[in-house]
Amino acid sequence: MSQDAVVFCIGYATGISIAYAVLSAIVMWLWNNTLPDLFGLNKVTFWQSVRLLLLVGILFGGRSCSPSSGESPIPVSSQSLEM
Repeated sequence: MSQDAVVFCIGYATGISIAYAVLSAIVMWLWNNTLPDLFGLNKVTFWQSVRLLLLVGILFGGRSCSPSSGESPIPVSSQSLEM
């Protein structure tokens, strides 16, 4: 592995970590300013928001509503289009 690749990997990992920390802070801020007032829930800490964001990513991430090939998930015949 070349030195440029190592520097790229370290920079990439650092960037992902910073982005995840910023997203976690946004989740914490939104939670603490919205849900305790609406539903009487407790406020969350930064590390709880990190775990919450990770949980949401596991439960809902990586799924797409549309197929990647661009085709319709439901077969459509030419007869159904000629109404």
